[in-house]
Amino acid sequence: MYGPTSSNDQPATPSLDREAYFVAAYELLAARGYEAVTIAALCERLNVTKGSFYHHFDDMPTFVMAFADRWTTWMSHRGDQLAAIADPWRQLESMQNDQYELMVGAESAIRAWARTNPHLAAAVSAVHQILEPICFSTIRMRTGDIELSDLITRTSFLMIGGIQLRLEPVAPERVLLRLVEFGRRTHDVKIELMRVDGVLRSRVHERERAGYPIDPAWHKPHVPGLPLSRDPDQSATDRPRPRAAQTRIRDRFFATARDILSRQGPRGVTMMALCDELNVNRGSFRHHFGTMPSFVEALTHQWEDATVAKLEQFRTGSNPAFGVACFLQQILEGANPIESAWRAWGHADPEIGQSILRVDKAREQLVVEALAHFHPDPSIAELLAEMTVDLIIGVQQPQPAITFDGAVWIAVEWSRRILRLDAEFQISQGKPTFTVKGPITRNGLY
Repeated sequence: MYGPTSSNDQPATPSLDREAYFVAAYELLAARGYEAVTIAALCERLNVTKGSFYHHFDDMPTFVMAFADRWTTWMSHRGDQLAAIADPWRQLESMQNDQYELMVGAESAIRAWARTNPHLAAAVSAVHQILEPICFSTIRMRTGDIELSDLITRTSFLMIGGIQLRLEPVAPERVLLRLVEFGRRTHDVKIELMRVDGVLRSRVHERERAGYPIDPAWHKPHVPGLPLSRDPDQSATDRPRPRAAQTRIRDRFFATARDILSRQGPRGVTMMALCDELNVNRGSFRHHFGTMPSFVEALTHQWEDATVAKLEQFRTGSNPAFGVACFLQQILEGANPIESAWRAWGHADPEIGQSILRVDKAREQLVVEALAHFHPDPSIAELLAEMTVDLIIGVQQPQPAITFDGAVWIAVEWSRRILRLDAEFQISQGKPTFTVKGPITRNGLY
């Protein structure tokens, strides 16, 4: 895995130095999530006293800052290794074959932690800035188009980010299958899977096509009526806050919890904060929920029921393209502070995590059912559904940031290149609308 290592890239041997604490933190993140990283847990793992910790770090916030810097350095080193590969096709192979090693270990917990910790958020952003140009240069050598290369690069990072934030780690071979299928469909290049010493690996055959021709008329400079580019976070901040006075008291607590969650993260959702926001006493809270764990359980059920009910609105047997369009419409909403914070909470709370797992499965099933009408091979429909849910998860996160018009083109080209379904975007009565029209049949694509 890519994480704390010694200078020769072999796992570092724990010793009483700063690096040993970084190794211990990485291992705790991988095993138990970001809530597990405490001074006591670090010292217990290293079998040292707290005095040893304070010898190296002033306090926990100082340690987290140092860990964020160290993780950025590890990832920067990986970027240097990729950039040193001169052949773009071998570089693409390396990205595919090594990328799934980034999916194990602490990477998902680091991304979840970044939702509530500014230092780790800055580190995640810095890592994107290091790795994206490398990926972009590789893709540009294939496409020869700057805008298209940027689009594919951003889309790949969104999908990979979604994979990393899955509540249940994705099996390494399944990660590779997703990355390979993405490469096949975005580059129209044959990528073969083979086993090397028992490990599944990809091999790019740069002179052979995969059978997914690229439409040369892929991009248009502007869409008529497209709103001006917005700050990536504006779509979230523009949403009106719930009008709590018009809802029942339990729903008022739920709406307030979501509002606090979006602004402060999971740790901000406390009994005191809820009561202060609603201007009620704690007796009212206890009357309806009893304890804080009981409230979190009720909030989890309410979120899951509401999300599944919304998904059911996407399901339609008579027009499967409508269901796909509704699902991809979520991309236009951009980063969602509530959903990203909720997913981060799920990495620390098992009950919330299980709820998110069930919802992700429901999302995948919805897309599978719709795609089955266009892709007769069930295994392909299932793989594309997993990739699409990965993309939605990635889009909901603060990083990598995308503008509204960038989100439009990601949605359109995901439908066309990955799902092979023709799609268009338009402004209808002042509202952005995403439409899937059916299988692509022009320009020899099908």
